[in-house]
Amino acid sequence: MVCRALAIYLVVGLAGGCGLPRATASEWDREDIQKLTSFVDEQLDCIWNVAKVAPPKQASPEVYWRRVNLDVAGRIPSMDSARTNSQYESASQAEDALRELIQSGAAARYWGSLLRRLWFPQTDVPPYQYLQADTESWLTEQLFNHRCINEMAHELLTVQYEVQHEVQHEKVAGSSPWATRQTAVPDVFIASNEFQSARMASNATRSFLGIDLECAQCHDHPFDRWTQQQFWQTAAFFELPDNPSLEFAEVGSLKVLIPDSQKIVTAQLFVDATLNRRVYSPSQGESGRTLFADWMCDKRNRWMARHTVDVVWGQLFGVRLSELAHRAESEVVQHWERLHAGLADEFVARGSPLFPLVAALVQTRAYRAESQGIGLAGGVLKRRQQLLAVYNIKALSATQLLDSLQMAQGETTGLAAGPAGIRERTRRAFSESQQVGVEGDQARSVTQLLSLMNGTAWGQPPAIEALATADFLSEAACMDALYWLALGRPPTLQELDQFREAGLFSEDRSSRWERYEDVHWILTNSVEFNTNH
Repeated sequence: MVCRALAIYLVVGLAGGCGLPRATASEWDREDIQKLTSFVDEQLDCIWNVAKVAPPKQASPEVYWRRVNLDVAGRIPSMDSARTNSQYESASQAEDALRELIQSGAAARYWGSLLRRLWFPQTDVPPYQYLQADTESWLTEQLFNHRCINEMAHELLTVQYEVQHEVQHEKVAGSSPWATRQTAVPDVFIASNEFQSARMASNATRSFLGIDLECAQCHDHPFDRWTQQQFWQTAAFFELPDNPSLEFAEVGSLKVLIPDSQKIVTAQLFVDATLNRRVYSPSQGESGRTLFADWMCDKRNRWMARHTVDVVWGQLFGVRLSELAHRAESEVVQHWERLHAGLADEFVARGSPLFPLVAALVQTRAYRAESQGIGLAGGVLKRRQQLLAVYNIKALSATQLLDSLQMAQGETTGLAAGPAGIRERTRRAFSESQQVGVEGDQARSVTQLLSLMNGTAWGQPPAIEALATADFLSEAACMDALYWLALGRPPTLQELDQFREAGLFSEDRSSRWERYEDVHWILTNSVEFNTNH
């Protein structure tokens, strides 16, 4: 059995050759992560007790590992990784595998892309798409080198107006593709907002803080408490200093005229908070943006932490914490809000690192829950899903779908190559045309997959070729490998019987290639493949 597994790995695993880099530095503190996981578990236990629902049943190791790979690295696990993980006998082995995955270049690239889309969604459409590549590359580098969320956000908001023509790289420890620190911060924040203070204010409050302040730009907010004056007071922070040569300038010198009025307002925060500094230094390159970024990223300010935690939770669970609280039954609303606030506090207390937060959340009982809800009536199942006592099935995003199909075909060159991989142009084109933007939206997955599978983007999958020509492997071993490649699990006896009945599982070696292509097509067009369950 061991020899057979080794042979399949040599034939198929090496054909794919994932080769994902691993960071040499470690920012992990296992005890802190376990405490955070325990905190979430305790809060959810409380919610399930109050709501009188049983805790969730846990998904199989194969399903869990596939789920983690999709959410952390943006694609299904390799066949070898899926097989190996299913055979771990201790929790520490599984934890080490998770640790390696989260520290991989694939995770940095995937979350770099997510952050770019979260912080600068305007770069998904013309005329700002040209900013995508540099922005994602910079974000990927920062994440790979363990930069914290607030540090990255501060640098992006305070980038200088002067164009930096030459990018300086500082070599840091390690030999991975991203083991350099790019000193030139992309000017995406000011360029994608066309240097306009109102647009920068809208972008900063919406994308970094989760506050819909821009709806108050023309009049007081129709549904919230924000006023038009507060919007323009915020915009004043993003105006250029009157005299950039001054050594010091007062906050009050930052002014803006409200359009279609004679009213001039000065910079002022829209919440009951004070700035740490009342003056800034224009001659040193500081501006009102510096003051705003200082406040936004200050650990005493919870707006950004709450929004970041909310978004990361939504990405992993398919529904944000704020939505769970909004939709919750009255007796558990306060418990969801307590979980949200507590998680934001813990996130800030540990310096706002992204990946330790992700590591903690994917180890919670709710994340490990089964998604099937077998035997449950529709209403009961829906209620358990709303309480996260059953895992919410998510559609694969366009990039998850493309990279997963590439992995299932054993073609991983582009996956290992980083943000500027050889398949990047195809990947971006497919992503832009097929993007699913809402967590939990499953409406377009099948269409995406069919358009890809029936399109012209793919040739002969290397994995199929390797299996079809491996005469030393039995039919059963090849069918087993096809399942591990596409679905990350072995086939059931019932599934093998169905393929045998259809003539796709036989001892006719002359038809292997054609049969394996058909089996592979069927598996990768299945709901099981194109959803994260």
